[in-house]
Formats: sequence, C-alpha cells, structure tokens
Amino acid sequence: MKGLGSIFPVLASVLVALLAAGGGPARAAEQPDKLWQLQEELFRLHEAGSDGQALPVAKQALALAVQKFGPDSLQASNQSCGVGTAAEAAGDFAEATRQYTECLRVREILSGRDSQLVAAALEYLGHALFKQGRFAEAEARYSREIQIYSDLFGDEENVPPGAHSGLGAVKLARGDYGAALANYRKAVHRLTSRSAERVTDRSFIDSQLKEHRDTFIGLGRTAAALRLKPGADERRLMDESFAAGQRAWATSAASALVKMTARLKASDTELGRSIRHLDELNERIQALSQQNMDAGIAEFKNNPALRQGMEAMSVAGVALMKDMAPFIKGQRELAGVTKRQQELTSRLNGLAKRCPTASGPGCAASDRERIAIKKELSELSTKTSHAMKEQDLDRMQESARLALEQLAAADKTIPGFADAGKVMKSSDDESRRLERELNAAREAVVKRFPEYLSLSDPAPLTVAETQRLLKEDEALVAILTAPESSMVWVVTPAGADWAEIGAGDAALAAEVKALRAGLVPSADGRPAAFDTHRAHALYKLLLGRFDPMLGGARHIMFVPTGPVSSLPFQVLVTEPPQAGLSQAEALKEAQWLIRKAALSVLPSVQSLSSLRKLAASGVAVKPYFGIGDPALGGPAAAPDSARGAAKPAVTLAALYRGGGGAADLPLLQTLSPLPETAGELRRVAHSLGASDDSIIVGQAATKNRLMAVPLQDYRVLHFATHGLVAGELSGLREPALVLSLPPHSAKAEDALLTASEVATMQLNADWTVLSACNTAAGDKAGADALSGLARAFLFAGTRALLVSHWAVDSESAVSLTARTFSFLAKSPQMRRAEAFQRAMLTMIEEGQPPANWAPFVIVGEGGPIVRKGG
Repeated sequence: MKGLGSIFPVLASVLVALLAAGGGPARAAEQPDKLWQLQEELFRLHEAGSDGQALPVAKQALALAVQKFGPDSLQASNQSCGVGTAAEAAGDFAEATRQYTECLRVREILSGRDSQLVAAALEYLGHALFKQGRFAEAEARYSREIQIYSDLFGDEENVPPGAHSGLGAVKLARGDYGAALANYRKAVHRLTSRSAERVTDRSFIDSQLKEHRDTFIGLGRTAAALRLKPGADERRLMDESFAAGQRAWATSAASALVKMTARLKASDTELGRSIRHLDELNERIQALSQQNMDAGIAEFKNNPALRQGMEAMSVAGVALMKDMAPFIKGQRELAGVTKRQQELTSRLNGLAKRCPTASGPGCAASDRERIAIKKELSELSTKTSHAMKEQDLDRMQESARLALEQLAAADKTIPGFADAGKVMKSSDDESRRLERELNAAREAVVKRFPEYLSLSDPAPLTVAETQRLLKEDEALVAILTAPESSMVWVVTPAGADWAEIGAGDAALAAEVKALRAGLVPSADGRPAAFDTHRAHALYKLLLGRFDPMLGGARHIMFVPTGPVSSLPFQVLVTEPPQAGLSQAEALKEAQWLIRKAALSVLPSVQSLSSLRKLAASGVAVKPYFGIGDPALGGPAAAPDSARGAAKPAVTLAALYRGGGGAADLPLLQTLSPLPETAGELRRVAHSLGASDDSIIVGQAATKNRLMAVPLQDYRVLHFATHGLVAGELSGLREPALVLSLPPHSAKAEDALLTASEVATMQLNADWTVLSACNTAAGDKAGADALSGLARAFLFAGTRALLVSHWAVDSESAVSLTARTFSFLAKSPQMRRAEAFQRAMLTMIEEGQPPANWAPFVIVGEGGPIVRKGG
C-alpha cells in the first residue's frame, strides 16, 4: 500500500485537467488550434441555447479528432459524445444513440468498464434510447450506471440524479407510478440535499437544479398520475410536487430578492449594515470566481502549449483511472468482509465470556458455535488476502508514480503552467479568506437576528402556507418549464391544482417569439400585426384547464421560468377571437387577460412570503425621486421612436469597438434625446405630491449626481431614459441605463449606469420604475429574464419594479407610466398592479395596439404603494 496517500490528490488533479481540456485540442505542431476553435464554437452555441445548430460543427470536430488522434483515443471518445449531444438537441435520437455507443466503447477500453467516465456515457445513452421508446435498453443502461457508482462509493448517495431520474422516466412511461415516484424522489433528494459549504458551491448547485428541471417535472407528472388512484393523498402529493418545483426556481433575481428582504427587515441599523456586508461578500466571492473562470478560458485560448500539456495530463488521468479500478473494487469488497470479521470476532469474544466451557448453563452448543465462527473467519481471511492482486497494486502504484512525475514536470515543460498555478492559488487563497470572513460575519448576524436564516434562504412553501399569504381575490400561477415538458401549479385561497403542459422549452420559446414579433413596431413605426388566435391558443395551453379557478381573481401573480419568463401575460387572449373583424377591431375587441385581472410577476414562490413579511417595515421618508432626459447629441427622435435605439445608421453593436469594452463616445452620443421623459417625470412627481426639485433632467442627469443622492430616502424611484442590453453591444458585458456625460469627460462609460453599479446602491424603495427599453432582459445573451438590471435593483433594495420586455415606444411609455400614477393618486389604496391594469385598459379602449401598452410588467410586490405611516 506504499504511496497510497498521494494517489488521490493526483487523481483529483488529472481529472480537473480532463474537465478543463474538454475534448482536447489538436497538437499545435500538426493542426494549430483548429479543434480548439471548433470547441469554442460549440461552447458559444451551447451558451446561446443553440445546441440544435451545433451538429455540423460537432461532426467536423469528431472527424478532426479521429484523424489526428485515432478512433480509440480519449479525444475521439469525447467528440463522439459531443456529436451525440448535438444530435439529441436536433432531435436525431438514432444518430445520438450511435455516437453515444461509440463514446462508451472507447471509454471502456481507455478507463475500464467500471469507471465514472463509462457511467457518464451510459447515462447519455440511456436518455437517447428512452427518447426512442426503447425502454428496456434504457433501463439496463441506467441500472448499470447506478451499479458502477455503488461499487465505486459503497452506496447510492453519490449516484448522479440523472440516473435515478432516467429510471423514473422509464417506470412512468410503463405505468409503474410507485416505482417512478421512488426513483424521482431519490433524484430530487440528490439535487436538493447537497450542502453549499462555499459560495461557489451554491452557484454549482443552482446550475445543477436548472440542468435537471426535467427531474422536478417528472416528479410532478408522477404525482399527478398517482392522485387519480384510489386512496391517494392528493394534498400530500400536490405539496410534494409544489415543493419540488420551487426548488427548481433557482434564479439570480429570486436570490437577490430574498437577500434584500433580510436586509430591509433589519432596517437601516448596524445590524442591517452587517447584513449588507454579508451580501457584498457573497457578491465579491462570486465575482472572483467568475474572474478566475474568465482568466482560465483566456489562458487556454491564448496558450496552445498549455492546452497540449493539459490534454496529455487528461489522457494520463484516464489511464490511472483504469489501473485504479481493480483496487477500488477490491477495497469495496474488502469493506464488507472487514465488517463481517468484526461482527464475528465480537461474537466470539462474547461467547468466551459467557461460556468459558460447554458445561455451563445454556452453553451446550457453544463449542459448535465457536467452530463455525472460526471456520468463517478463516474463509474471510483467505478472501481478504486475495481481494487485491499483487500485480494490480503494482500497476496502480506505477501509474500513480508516472502521473506524479508528469504533474511535477508540468511546471517546467508546459509554458504558462507554473504562472497559471500561482495565479489560481493566489485567487483561491483570497476566496478562502473572504469565505472565512463571510462565515464569521454570518454567525454574528444569526446570533443577533435568528430570523435571518429563514429570510435569506427560505424553505419551499406548502399549498396551505401559500393560501394564507393570498388575499381573497388573488391567485398564484407558477410555471416550471423544462426541455421535454412543463408543469403549472395554480393556488387560490379556496383551492389548488396542478397539471402537465404538453410543451417544453423549445416549443414554448417558439410560441413566445412568434407572439412578441407582433409586439415590436415595424421599422417605419407602424404597429406590428399581432396574432390574437396564437395568443388565445397559448392561453389555452398554459391556463385553459385552470380557467374556472381563476374566474374570481382580480390579481394574478405569475412565477414564470424559462421561455415564458419573457412573456407579457397581459397579451394572452382568454376567449376565441371574433371572426370577420379588421386588425384594429380585433385588437380592440380581444378578450385580453388584462381585462380579467391585474397581473404581476414574482421571481419565485417563496418571494411572495418574503415580500408580505416585509410589509411596511422601514418605509422610506420621501415620496419620489426621478432622473431622465439625459443630454444626448443625436437627432430629434420621431414621436414613435423607441428608447434604446440609435439612429438607423448606427447599430447598438457599433457603440463598442473591438470587443474590448471601450465605448465609442461619438457613437453613444448619436442616441436620440428624449425630451418627453422630463414631462413624464414631472407628471409622476406631481401625482405623488413631490416637487420639481425631486427630479434631475438634462445635463445635470449624470451618474455622479445620481450617486450623490441619498436614494434610500425615497419610496418611489423613476428612471426614464435609454436602456442598453448586454449581448447587443460587442463590448458591454452587462445591461445599462444611459445618463448624461459629465462635463469634461471623454469616457462614454461615465454616462452608463451598469447593473453591477446598481447592485452597489443602498435603496429602500417600495417601487422602482425603469421606463426604458429591455429592462427585464438578462445580464447576457441567453440568460434568464430578470437577471440583469431588474436583478440588480432588487438586490439593491426595491420591493417592486416596473420593467420592459422589449424596445418601448417613448410616447407610449410616457402615457402608460403617467396614467398609472394618476390612478394611484386618485385611489392611494389601489394595488399598483390594478392601477397599471387600468392604464393599459384605457389605451386598449383608445384603439392602441399591444405594442404600445403591453411591453411593461410589474415584478415583485403588486399591492398598494406603501406610504409613510402605513
């Protein structure tokens, strides 16, 4: 066993290298960077949610890997799995099966039949077989995967959730609901029981939850099927599926809201500032982790020799994995033998004390028992001596020695390896220092404020708890989408129900995209043609079966995920459109959902509890602050222009040059001025009883001036300007609001209020109005809605937001916000969601198209604006 202590650190190192190298780049001397470039393209497509378009690129990468490394190489195996993933995303499950089978074949050669690499390939293959209805074959692959992990780790606790979820899907398809539920429960337990000892662990866990949304959907489907069985406990099954669904709502906006809740609940005190410090430490640790990841990717991108060296280490890691397999298997077998030896020895010792001789009372059979025990102990001893063959141990130790030498030599033989290691260690040391500071600060906060833990990490709500939080005329609709199918839960004070939707992410994304195409004005400013028939079909799909339950609701709160998180629910049509009407008549007569109820959006089900607990605690003193109408040098905009669009000759992508993040000041200044926003701000200020000095407009509307304002003193904050979206700009990595450039500044960044800057603000706002384009958009292309500016304002300390889903018509934005606050001024106790509903209804009655009245949504607390004194 000599040298065993050093084996596992080496194994960990080479496996990290394996993950980092991915499919492995081509050798620089033979084919400079070609395979790496293809890998980068595949990664880009994956990040953009375009895996279905990746198949030709993946096949090209596979052909290159086979050509350069051979068909039985680790690189070829990984690329085969990559082609399988792309084929699966494209719906070609037969091709996916062929590629996964080939991937599995090579991995069995390279790493042995019982390795984790083989187990991963088995899971991929199981999924592809299941989607072809080959249930028995899929079940065999999942079962073998579970056996491999059980042999490696001694129990099922380390089995990936996908294996149990896959078995659950097979059992559900066969109608074995009891077995399906048992497997889905194991998968959900595996996903939700992991402890996040470090902040970066939490990010990984959240990504796993999102990746396995189908598991939570599967549990919900199974529970829905079981409730129809005689004697089923329907309420318990619904609570279980409802709680599981909530676990899958791991969004950055939901996290920001609960952190804000905990902070504001403690108010602006020393304790509140301590909680703020906790939140800031969390943010710093996550930012450091992202910075390290970006640096690592950049190093790989720019250093072919490093990629080649890491690739070689990956191959060595797989070889070590194969050589360790007999040892690991022997150790697992030995563990059971050792336990039995201990049990028998204990029995033998007890027998010696109780019956020194066979002549004692009750000891007549003691000699026979002693003989039997000693015989079994002898057999076990023989088994122990053969549990690990000497040649297997020698081979494993030799592989470990070679891997150690390779790792030790990397500092000298791989350019950049030593420097990268030093940077990673320094960064990790800093991260661990911040973690220690965070843990100590959290302990101090919890000691003084025990409620902090439940506020900052709320448990899923039961149906009964949700019902108690709802007012008599309210309803909550939670929608969890996943690649294969989706689930909807509806809760009202009087009842609850849930059901599967026969559409997954891709189908719902297509429907939302088609609807939104009719909500963006055409290039010449004319209203787009909106398809009311499609809007009704989507309503029937999402909410049709729940229509009777929602009939009495005057306020519906949606908790959406995936594609439907970018859907303005007010444009859904509840009744079949009338035939024979013109487009204008059809839009005016359509039975929009907004006619039936006021609507708002929550980032998670638990945020309903968080916001209702906050109530009026720590309400700000002053009624209103607004900023807008920045000084911009572009041509005067047409009355129907959008906030966020530059003049036609200048695209948003052109605002940033070279992808380096340096804004081009002249181009930024070509954005059209928005003089109407000054009037918008004044009208809202007057409706809330605030004076003109509560707004900043024109040249004075700079970022420096804004940051000098004690924003935590204001209940309503209002930003009326251009909004820029990450992903539209080649250099801007996050969304931003445009303000005036300070005097004597030549840096366009000085005119951009970014999401990360918003997150550093200290707010105590009951409502923040972002009257700008795309303020509900994500923080990068392909990201979740509400993860950008909306998330930042929630984190900073606002209970509710008014944000937009697309480029808004400027005059319509003025009209919508001003009318909303006018209704609130007349009826101070009116829900803000209801005031917003009435503003939209007046515009509908005027014959305005949905492109004018539908882009905004209320996120967060949709109840009345909190006023001083309650």
